[in-house]
Amino acid sequence: QPTGALRDYIAIDPVTERWAVVNFPVLSDNPYQIDLPKAAELIEKHKPELIILGKSMILHHEPVKELAKMIAGIKPKPIIMYDAAHVLGLLGTYFQEPLKEGADFVTGSTHKTFFGTQRGIIASNMSKGSDYYELWESIARRAFPGSVSNHHPGTQLGLLMSAYEMNTYGQDYQKQVIANAKAFALALKEQGLQVEGDPAVSYTETHQVVLRVGYAKGVEVADRLERNNIIVNYQALPDDEALTASSGLRTGVQ
Repeated sequence: QPTGALRDYIAIDPVTERWAVVNFPVLSDNPYQIDLPKAAELIEKHKPELIILGKSMILHHEPVKELAKMIAGIKPKPIIMYDAAHVLGLLGTYFQEPLKEGADFVTGSTHKTFFGTQRGIIASNMSKGSDYYELWESIARRAFPGSVSNHHPGTQLGLLMSAYEMNTYGQDYQKQVIANAKAFALALKEQGLQVEGDPAVSYTETHQVVLRVGYAKGVEVADRLERNNIIVNYQALPDDEALTASSGLRTGVQ
């Protein structure tokens, strides 16, 4: 996605000398949502091996079901990976269930909307005999002791307690977080600020609210807010050429 954290660090294909990644096309009136008809054309043209849904600024549901239908006839079937780093704590019946909708893998952070200790997850609901079950087995083998040589037991207890709390209060928490974000976005709009996203859904369907504060002014405004004990992220918006030209602020609520 153009709003991904590493959009300036895409690898170059050594054979074609072109980007090894093709960004999703986005809607002209809302660059935080994928243009599905154009995405279908790109998928048909490129026959991707891997489709990644992940953004630094995620304001809307990802079209997992729609993409899963688009790739159903492609052999071998492309893998859909859903990056839930920011929205892991919102996944469920109220927001989105990517594995049920057709994603093969979900990755995520356990210390953002999922209010635990700093850890990461990779999850799948693959069963034996499915297309990529061998890949899942390989991931499971390499996660530990391969990529993770020490699983830090000290943080596991905090994560366990967070999981208990999420299992008990998760649906109420998710619903309230999203309601709070919508109310916050509308309040900022009423004060004359330029709020990004779709006004038809109160500008957000997640915990994030994104503001446009002027070309390359994101760093300055974020610094001024920090001096007043308000912490936000300055952010390059979809039409900014680089992070150094950040025109936006990313805020989040609970």
